[in-house]
This record gives sequence, C-alpha cells and structure tokens, in this order.
Amino acid sequence: MNVSKVIREIMRHRETSALVVDHDLLFLDYLSQQLMVFTGKPAIHGNVEGPFGMEDGMNKFLSSLKITVRRDKESKRPRMNKQGSVLDREQQNKGNYYYS
Repeated sequence: MNVSKVIREIMRHRETSALVVDHDLLFLDYLSQQLMVFTGKPAIHGNVEGPFGMEDGMNKFLSSLKITVRRDKESKRPRMNKQGSVLDREQQNKGNYYYS
C-alpha cells in the first residue's frame, strides 16, 4: 500500500494522472478513482469499456467474476465475501458487488 501512496502523491504533486494496470483489487481500491474494464478471451479477442467511477467499474468487473466485496467493520479494509455466504447473497440480490 506504500506504493499506492507514493503514486498518488506523485500524481497530486504533478497535477497529472497515471495509467496503472494491476490485478490486485486492494491496491486498485486504494489508488484508483476511475477504472477501465477489459473483457474477452486473453490473446484471442477483447473489449474495453469505461472509464467508470470506482463503484460502477468495480460492480461491472466483480459481477462478471461473481465476487462481492465488503468493507470490514473494524479495520475498514476491503474483504471478499465467501461465495454463497449471507453477505454475498445479500449484495448480489441488490446488484451491489462492490461496497460504496
């Protein structure tokens, strides 16, 4: 998370943006304000959508993976819900795969 803080500070200081490609949801959650969502089959075909705000982009991405993410009540850190758990089912029924 220190890397995300450094990148964010550099962007703020230079008044610029950065394009970051990563698969770590926690890292992206800390760093990003907007997301591009890529779909398709690797090395065969692909599509890109966005940019989206974090909530819309993460909901689109996480729903395709059937993963829900909540914020831990004590630490406030992102946590993935166990597939099929009560929290997972509640969030999916609301169409809210990513906490807001």
